[in-house]
Amino acid sequence: MLIWLLYDHFKVTKNKSYFLQPQGKNAFFLFVIQPIFLGLATLILKHDAHVALVFFFGFLNVAIIWLAGFLMDKYKVYIII
Repeated sequence: MLIWLLYDHFKVTKNKSYFLQPQGKNAFFLFVIQPIFLGLATLILKHDAHVALVFFFGFLNVAIIWLAGFLMDKYKVYIII
């Protein structure tokens, strides 16, 4: 909702923002590889892990997915099904 308000309703970037574009070009591939990272985090974290460690793994997951999308867009790698 906040992203919609900023980009579409208020147009704070005047339609020149490419912030979400790399993830949108390979969205299905990024959606498919995300459970791999979630599974690894589940194997690494224990049941009684500290909440800060859980948030760290969550932010790390988002950063890896974002980086993968950015690099795939940078090198013009598009997976089309």
